[in-house]
Amino acid sequence: MPSLGFELDDIMICIYALNDKDMDCVSESLQAIYEISSFLGVKIRYSTFSSLVNYVRSWAMLTDFEKEQLAELIRLLIEEYRRYEYEEVKKIAQKIFKIAIGAQIEFKSAKDAIELALNVTYALLVSTVAVESSEKDSGLVMELIKPQEANIIA
Repeated sequence: MPSLGFELDDIMICIYALNDKDMDCVSESLQAIYEISSFLGVKIRYSTFSSLVNYVRSWAMLTDFEKEQLAELIRLLIEEYRRYEYEEVKKIAQKIFKIAIGAQIEFKSAKDAIELALNVTYALLVSTVAVESSEKDSGLVMELIKPQEANIIA
């Protein structure tokens, strides 16, 4: 994969368009996050993802500004990691955590920072579907996660 453009586009479009009536983009975004993590040499770990999913804020609780900021921060995170600007990666990951969880954390390394930032974004998207569909169809969540299970490292 020479470029991450299409994967980033999938995530950006989903973040901007995601609402409680149309969640079709989530599955594509989850796949895009996995492909980006593979390209960068980091992992979406089930243990990390399942821990974070309990702490992420609901998509409905995020302001439009926070959603736009999250999309931009993900793009910047990947750009800075590819440019080896590791201190910037840590700062950007802290901002992503502040939006997604409401708290900043310190990272020991840029690899930890980008891995956790991608995991928290993955958890945010999955939890959004889980919250929105819990009243309608709990099977929908499993449908969205199952294609991704092969991509999640145990």
